Amino acid sequence: MTPKQYASGEVQRQERISKCGSNELRSLLVEAGMVMLTRSKKWSKVKAWGLKIMQKKGMKKAALAVGRKLSVIMHKMLIEQKEFIYGEPKIA
Repeated sequence: MTPKQYASGEVQRQERISKCGSNELRSLLVEAGMVMLTRSKKWSKVKAWGLKIMQKKGMKKAALAVGRKLSVIMHKMLIEQKEFIYGEPKIA
């Protein structure tokens, strides 16, 4: 779930998410992002971030973004041998 990159001279920009890699893994990460946004009742920084994206860009793009962020977090957890930290509770 890496973004495509375009680079030419001084121009360097990131484009949409590329479709390289495992289709099954990508679909599972998007599904995990969807579940986190819709079904999860526990508050987390990732969920709050995804809900902001959902308001601006829509549900599908938000689920994809949350899925990508979850993959980065899981990779970091694997390297550091740590558990997922939900973050500080939301102050109402």
